Amino acid sequence: MGNIFRLNKGIILGALGICLLGIPLRALAQLNLNQILSNNQAALTPQQADSIYADKEVPAELLVNKKFTLPRKLYQNLVTHYNFVYNARRNLRMALQMAASLHHDDYTQLLSFYPYTPAEFSQVTGLLDSVIFRASVGIQVHDPRGKWIDNLYLLLGKAYYYEQKFAQAERAFQYINLRSAPAVKGEYHPVIGSLAEGSNHINIATPEKKGLFSHPSSRNEALIWLVKTYFSEGHVARAQSLLNLLMHDTQFPGRLRGQLFETAAWLYKQQQRYDQMIPYLRQAIALQPDKSLQARWTYLLGQIATLQHDSALAISAFDQCAQISHDPMMQFYATYQIALLSSNGAGKTPNPYQRLQEMIHKNRYERYRDILYHGMADIALKHADTATAIQYLLSSLHTVNMDNPSSEARSYSALLLSQILMSEKQFIQAAAYLDTALQLLPSNDPRKDSLTQQLQAVRVLAAHLQTINRQDSLQALAALPPEQRLQKVHAVWENIQQQMRVAEKNRERAARANILGLEGNPSGLQVNAPDINKPKNQQAAWYFNNPALKSAGYTTFLQIWGNRPLVDNWRRASAIQGFSAPAASQVDTASTNQVAQVDTSLSLGEQTLLHNIPLTAEQLKISNDSIQQALLAAAEILAFQLQRPSDARNMLNTLLQRFPQTQAYPRIAYLLFLINQELKDTNQANYYREVLLRNYPTSIYSQALQPAPTTHTNRISAWYDSAYQHYQQQQFNSAIVFIQQALAHEMNDTLLTQFQLLWAMSLYQLHAEDSSQHILERLALQYPNFPATALAKRVLDLMQHKQQLIARLESEPSVSDTTQSLVETPAQNPKNAQLPTVAAPKPIQRPDTAQARSAPVNPTPAPPPVASTPYTLHEKDPHFVIMVFSQPNAQILEASTQRFTTYLRGSQADSNILVGPYALTPTITMLIFRTFSNEDRALHFLDQIRAVAPALLQGLPTGSYEFYIISRSNFILLNQTKDLEGYVRFFNDNYITQ
Repeated sequence: MGNIFRLNKGIILGALGICLLGIPLRALAQLNLNQILSNNQAALTPQQADSIYADKEVPAELLVNKKFTLPRKLYQNLVTHYNFVYNARRNLRMALQMAASLHHDDYTQLLSFYPYTPAEFSQVTGLLDSVIFRASVGIQVHDPRGKWIDNLYLLLGKAYYYEQKFAQAERAFQYINLRSAPAVKGEYHPVIGSLAEGSNHINIATPEKKGLFSHPSSRNEALIWLVKTYFSEGHVARAQSLLNLLMHDTQFPGRLRGQLFETAAWLYKQQQRYDQMIPYLRQAIALQPDKSLQARWTYLLGQIATLQHDSALAISAFDQCAQISHDPMMQFYATYQIALLSSNGAGKTPNPYQRLQEMIHKNRYERYRDILYHGMADIALKHADTATAIQYLLSSLHTVNMDNPSSEARSYSALLLSQILMSEKQFIQAAAYLDTALQLLPSNDPRKDSLTQQLQAVRVLAAHLQTINRQDSLQALAALPPEQRLQKVHAVWENIQQQMRVAEKNRERAARANILGLEGNPSGLQVNAPDINKPKNQQAAWYFNNPALKSAGYTTFLQIWGNRPLVDNWRRASAIQGFSAPAASQVDTASTNQVAQVDTSLSLGEQTLLHNIPLTAEQLKISNDSIQQALLAAAEILAFQLQRPSDARNMLNTLLQRFPQTQAYPRIAYLLFLINQELKDTNQANYYREVLLRNYPTSIYSQALQPAPTTHTNRISAWYDSAYQHYQQQQFNSAIVFIQQALAHEMNDTLLTQFQLLWAMSLYQLHAEDSSQHILERLALQYPNFPATALAKRVLDLMQHKQQLIARLESEPSVSDTTQSLVETPAQNPKNAQLPTVAAPKPIQRPDTAQARSAPVNPTPAPPPVASTPYTLHEKDPHFVIMVFSQPNAQILEASTQRFTTYLRGSQADSNILVGPYALTPTITMLIFRTFSNEDRALHFLDQIRAVAPALLQGLPTGSYEFYIISRSNFILLNQTKDLEGYVRFFNDNYITQ
């Protein structure tokens, strides 16, 4: 009501003054910008306008020399307010709203104090620039004695602050401070502060009068914004000192107390002084009229109270937030936090799921049900209720949000479900949900590469477990009496026949669907346009809602693929192998004799099913061997790839219990020795060590346990040969076992580097890229001059370049963020880029014994790298223009980026060109202008930017920088080789520029 009253008051006073004085309305019309710049200058650019009117006196300087009469005062205040202050305030409010709409909150992390960050304001610079423009013009064309001029300076400072131009913002706020400060009569300088009578505190605020015609000064609010500006500039002590003065100022107006407490809470949050922040934040919440900000700060108060272990305050704050917030997500997370705190014994809620379950059934939260179920699963896990957690996670996965089908909540639910199933040792189901999580996770998720490696390992593990389960089931059938076995086989065959009968009915139903006109369509999946005359419930546009289309599709499938079993992998030949009759020579004689008495009653399909059951001793041996191999391979995956040594030990113990006379016992015992050492189980490790040394003294595993002197190069070389053979046969886990045996012994540095390189290559083939990279980095650091290290450096460079290039190509920098790399994303998917194939090191040549004793092994220094410039011309490829400095520094880069950005924005032809710094090496930094569709456009811009660069970069010698063009393919090579000199030679040899 106060704003409306002031508006009406201004209109009434302005109209009354005009009417009483009888001044013609044409004479009082407000000059617009075109009139200020003259009629024929409206289309000029800002740079041209500044050059034309730079020497002319602004209207404000002319008006200040005139007498400030009542009519002029009324007129100036009226038009300043409603032509400039009102529009500037509206644009600033729109900028804040747009920045808040672009902001995305993560309620699982500590919220930011405001619903916007500098990153969001970089996308609304147009509105902020309009605020600066309107405020600046309003100040220059109106009488500086008007009461709204300080409001324009305040808006100017706020816009500069939001644009992160703190120096300009500080000058604007300081000008208000000095201009509006109270002055002592007869003195030129205003009094900035004074001691109140009977007080030891200095009062610096301007006393405000209350009345019908009073207009509060903007100085007190400018002092609050000056605190924020000081802190943002890094002047923490100055900001804290000014804040303390304002806090103890007895003249500070009550209407701004809420903003003062808000600023204090913001300042302490930025310093992470949460204990001092809480009281000011609570007072700011109580005085905040904006409900959205009030709800945000109450949620933030609950989070900080949780960090301070004040559960009572946290529950109270979250409860208040849930009541006053209008954001369903904030309401849910506030309720979720209450449930978590209550489950920890902080609250008195008997059922922590109750409020969340009530939210699920409300239409308001229908879009967020996947998040609700995920939150309830977290609470169930807090209570160690795994079964309930799994049910909620499944509900989250099955709740598909049509607005966001690949929501983060569903991906996190699938990932959490896979982790739970792996802890429950249900690896087959865990692989399926881990695959689902990878499909739902965003492409830029940093965990995606490691999860992909984990999925590949789990899939192989699941295949081995399926082999074990299948062979156990077949052996269980073989152990049954013949009558029961035949009954089960007959039941399975009946089930298959039932499926075939259903398929036959579907074919007949599809044959009667000729009215749809699908007979001539080989795909059978064409959907005719729906008849608009039919009711909506009869149109059934979706394929799975139309029985006729489904039948036609099934018929077409049978025509192309035939009758297939109802399994997932029906395209594989091995999946349908059991459904074809075996050759007569393949049927075992013994098994035929066992079913000879019922051959007349068995169908061909039942005979096929019986053929897969291990009924003979030879078949049983093959089945047991496959189980042993699967158990051993699964244990190696658990130990070396999934980092689950406890599960690996249990798997190996199961193998020894089932097959105590296995021929692989030395290998199993050695693996148990290594695993127990990792688990710090010294007794078990010593037991298997003694067993190997006592019962298998000649095995390679026993020799690996014995200390070997450095002169035993032949035996170590034999281990390397074994590891290398396993590597060539793609048995990488077995190769790692031999490598670890050899690394347990002392050896010369040449052999050590060879083993470590082969170890890293084996881990890389097992998709353990992180472990492989760690070994290569350690090898390159400790043994820089060895032959194997040269190959290791090459592999490491390729791995590091691949990861770095993919990360840079997938990131799309914004226009204003000049600190990010500006590599153009290639047309192909960088994820599909593979490392060049690097062969594993060849086997070590075993030296002759006498020669080994007489000639010690000395490391051969690696040859120096040969600089290469593999650049080629790509006329049609996208190109960049690069600017290389001879002696770059941060100030030069920042200033150059700002000046070129301003120039490109002012030129309409170059408005789509982006410019930003790029660090090729720690000592070579350049500016990149991007992107040009071909070579000709890049060369044209090169000549243009060379011509204007000396004027834009005044004070920088022209010889201290150079411009070049580079294609995207050559830039990728340059980023890999770091050979800038080579590319400069290539550029000078192939291009002729002005």
